[in-house]
Amino acid sequence: MIVSIFTVYNPWIFFDDSIFNLGLSWKELAVLSASIGVRAVSSTLQSKMCIREKIIAQPLIIRWTIYLGTIVAIYAFGTYGFGFDAQDFIYVGF
Repeated sequence: MIVSIFTVYNPWIFFDDSIFNLGLSWKELAVLSASIGVRAVSSTLQSKMCIREKIIAQPLIIRWTIYLGTIVAIYAFGTYGFGFDAQDFIYVGF
């Protein structure tokens, strides 16, 4: 199966909804796409400037808006959706 990732050229799985047969819902795919986009933008910006210094140079209200917005985004995207149960983790058994 892993070999077929590199040998079979089938870009249409992204457009004919067959990717959802692998276990991802459209919401999870949207979060994944947004995360990859944020990572790409931050990586590009980081290569040109120091993002941390730019944030520290901002006024207090803008800095805290960025901090709290980041915390809210982590909290919102960090939840695992409907039916999530913390008892399902493998470490609970140890």
